[in-house]
Amino acid sequence: MMSKAKFMKKMAAVVIAGAMMTVMAVPVMAATSPIGEGVDGLKISKTLEKYANSYIPNTAFSFEITPGAADPDNKVESGPAGGVTFGNGSTTGSIEFSSAKGDIGKNEETKNAALTVNVSSFAEPGIYRYVIKESSTSGFEGIVYSAEKKILDIYKYSDGSFDYRFFDEATGDKLTEATFTNTYNHAEGQVQDLTVSKTVTGKLGNMSKEFAFHIAINSSNAGEVYYVTKNGETAIEQWDGSSAAITMKSGESVTIHGLSANDSYTITEDEANANGYTTTIANAGSSKDGTAAGKITADTNVSYTNAKDATPPMGIVMDIAPYAIMVVAAFVLGFAFLRVRHYGKK
Repeated sequence: MMSKAKFMKKMAAVVIAGAMMTVMAVPVMAATSPIGEGVDGLKISKTLEKYANSYIPNTAFSFEITPGAADPDNKVESGPAGGVTFGNGSTTGSIEFSSAKGDIGKNEETKNAALTVNVSSFAEPGIYRYVIKESSTSGFEGIVYSAEKKILDIYKYSDGSFDYRFFDEATGDKLTEATFTNTYNHAEGQVQDLTVSKTVTGKLGNMSKEFAFHIAINSSNAGEVYYVTKNGETAIEQWDGSSAAITMKSGESVTIHGLSANDSYTITEDEANANGYTTTIANAGSSKDGTAAGKITADTNVSYTNAKDATPPMGIVMDIAPYAIMVVAAFVLGFAFLRVRHYGKK
């Protein structure tokens, strides 16, 4: 029977052998497992915060990638030119947006652009820096464009694997993703609404009559479309601003949502000052003969009032005037005659 001392020696040998095998295995695992998590799925994002009652603009946002400045203290080198590109193989790219009926009710939309790391551009292990920024700073009236810059550091490790990190250029904060945000909001005065309202007054005014109008918008942006409501309900979707026929009765209104600064409007009531009505227009840039025109600078309410009162026409008054005079004259003469007879008898 094995003594206790011999048993303990054998167990110690087994433990030591296992530990040696584990230590020897570590370098093998390190050699076959990449250090970096990779650069697949690398992308930037564009978020457009928008007015819920406007369509997403038909426009594109442009970006560019340039080598960043070296930072020797942190062992960061300037990235080689062309080391990171967009999917088109260029250091410039774009993210496109387009309008759709489903845009109404949304407060934002996000789209992405894929980036490619050209591994052959990185000869040695190291940290390589790039700067990504939006190059389009204007183009679609009403949009406030992003002035943000994102830092992209590409890591190449000694085992040939890659990894990356995003940072905010202004604050230096590490980012989980690179998102550029633009705004196209009503609350911030970037887009406006145009409301056309109808009121009928007077004892002879017909409150239930539908009055016909034509409305047109001359957009300051190519390809802009609008959402139109009547009394708060959808009336026209994805309207391009060309002349549209609408009708309104007293107390009703039509609103064109999401107009940009410098959009201009023309509104015409088809039967203004007709059928005994007197038509007046308020809050228009200019008005004449039932037509209002102006340029959008803020929310605008152009109001049309048709008045029809019960005052008799002048023609009727003139027709009865001679007879009225004759009646009055006869009364006066009769009164005078009777008075003379009365005093004559006395």
